[in-house]
Amino acid sequence: MITKAIWKSEVVKNIMFLTSGTALSQIVAYILTPVITRLYAPAESAELGLYIRIISAGAAIATARYELALPVVKLDHHSFRLYHFALKITLYSSLFSLLILLYPLFFSKGISDIVFYLSIPLGIALLAFQNLGTNWSLRMKQFRLISFSKVVSSGVGNILKVVFGVLNSGYIGLILG
Repeated sequence: MITKAIWKSEVVKNIMFLTSGTALSQIVAYILTPVITRLYAPAESAELGLYIRIISAGAAIATARYELALPVVKLDHHSFRLYHFALKITLYSSLFSLLILLYPLFFSKGISDIVFYLSIPLGIALLAFQNLGTNWSLRMKQFRLISFSKVVSSGVGNILKVVFGVLNSGYIGLILG
């Protein structure tokens, strides 16, 4: 009797949506990881690791971590103002990072270095927008949308890594994927 009530609970359903989406996205990544590791050299994976660290720190700075406050603010219109403010900060921070990265662009040796430097501001903006969108969806209780976006993001990203690996695009393929 109690177990039926638990399974019909909205909280349990929402938790199941979030965990199933996360699990499915990780399963997709685990399935394609052996293929990806065969297509790319360890040095190329290290370049991806460097890129991920840069954009992760940049996205945290770009939003000033305001996205973490979106689900906990009491009133919706205050949360929306905070969301809008964080979007503006993200835009300005991404443009500022582009200006900063123009300097090393002039000393770039090849096209892959140019793509790497230009993809940093774009990666910062996209990751910050994704974090803002996820926290806004949490606020609006759109758990199915969060799960769907995780699965699609994992699937598309990993498939693109495989495609770019088959095309011998180097570490730029990992970054673009």
